Amino acid sequence: MTVETVIVLAAGEGTRMKSAKAKVLHSVAGRSLLGHVLHAVDHLKAKEVRIVVGSGRELVEEHISHIAPKASQSFKSAVVAQDMLRS
Repeated sequence: MTVETVIVLAAGEGTRMKSAKAKVLHSVAGRSLLGHVLHAVDHLKAKEVRIVVGSGRELVEEHISHIAPKASQSFKSAVVAQDMLRS
């Protein structure tokens, strides 16, 4: 089975975590929550990984560029989709 695209929803604010940090940037077992998700989908060998970001977008984008450079190339268009949903 070939997977064309993986879409990762990474737009949570983390308010119930009582933190100003975006939820996906919190670390568990030495890796960010987003890092765990990207690691889990890595075996799918998708042609494209899109990450929808929202809260703390700049920090999340920077984090993505460090942990998943291939994914960071395509997440900009997904960001636009998230912003459009709020209109």
